[in-house]
Amino acid sequence: MFSLISSAKRNRIEPTACLNDLFTRLPETSTQNLAQLLPDHWQPPA
Repeated sequence: MFSLISSAKRNRIEPTACLNDLFTRLPETSTQNLAQLLPDHWQPPA
């Protein structure tokens, strides 16, 4: 958890927004697409 928050801050992303989106999208994300949820690739939902 700490590493996700630190990575979000390092990428100038609001950690709360990133984590909320991560935990919302994680159950429906395939294993091939998990990298898109990491803070360095994360995009806010449209």
